[in-house]
Amino acid sequence: MRTKSSVLLVALALAWSTIGLASAADIVNLHVPPGGSSPNVLPFMIGVDEGFYRDEGLEVRRVGAAMTAGIQGLIAQSFDFSMILGTTTSAIMRGAPLKIIMIFDPRPLWWLYGSKKIKSLQDLKGGKLVGVSGFGTGHDVMSRAALSNHGIDPQRDVAFRVIANGAPQIAALLTVAIDATVVTVGERIVARKEGLPELLFLGSELEALNGGVVVAEKTLSQKPDYVRRFVRGTLKSLQWLRSNKEGSVDKIAGFYKVSKDDASDIHQRVLEVFTSDGTVPLDLQKRLLTFHKSVIKAEQETPPEKVFDFSIVQSLSKAR
Repeated sequence: MRTKSSVLLVALALAWSTIGLASAADIVNLHVPPGGSSPNVLPFMIGVDEGFYRDEGLEVRRVGAAMTAGIQGLIAQSFDFSMILGTTTSAIMRGAPLKIIMIFDPRPLWWLYGSKKIKSLQDLKGGKLVGVSGFGTGHDVMSRAALSNHGIDPQRDVAFRVIANGAPQIAALLTVAIDATVVTVGERIVARKEGLPELLFLGSELEALNGGVVVAEKTLSQKPDYVRRFVRGTLKSLQWLRSNKEGSVDKIAGFYKVSKDDASDIHQRVLEVFTSDGTVPLDLQKRLLTFHKSVIKAEQETPPEKVFDFSIVQSLSKAR
């Protein structure tokens, strides 16, 4: 009887200690775009599912918010980190006190799709309509760059029309309200099912900041251990995504609600553009900033050290 009582007491003690540990986890408010369907969400999702953040004593909560609200929240520290690099890079170049501390994809997971009457890129010549999310946006700049790379003059050979991202893009292609537009992973899945022609994978030839980890300089200086734990959990997730194909394909299939074949294709594309350790070399940093300089039409160059700080992730990689 005493033995059973002792076992029961030990079990209860362990249970309470587990509850205590769980309640002691530090909360991480991670800013993600509304909807959160970008493949850049995958490392964070893996970190939660596989317990990499739990091992660091963290509870990561993904919070959807618009870009401007995300930047303001980071600066005010109501958000601890953001996964959105494009808009935050432009904000840093304009003086926002933020730092990019990890990069997932320095090349875009974007595709140029056409309406069913378009069979090749060259068919766009002659004033065909290309849909963009807004004039002067990264979407617009990259669309023009991709066309230029293939001998299509954005000023003379095509015309541009503003159209909302997502479902409106596919609807406009199907009704031939536009002749081509650049889509992301989610829209590409629908476009393929509808039999729309894929004209170009932008990630094979263009460079631009998309997803990773951004943090306020104040958070970086005031809570270095907290930031380090989050980066370590994210780095483990990024490496798991690259090394565990079967598990990654399963998660992608569930995330996008697609077949294993479609998920495998997405995973392969992710591997083509994602970094292996969350960093990029100095020459690529400079090229990426040159691109964003053109987006915001800045006059002066921005030194890489003003935008990037890979010291934490580099020290973690060396320690592995």
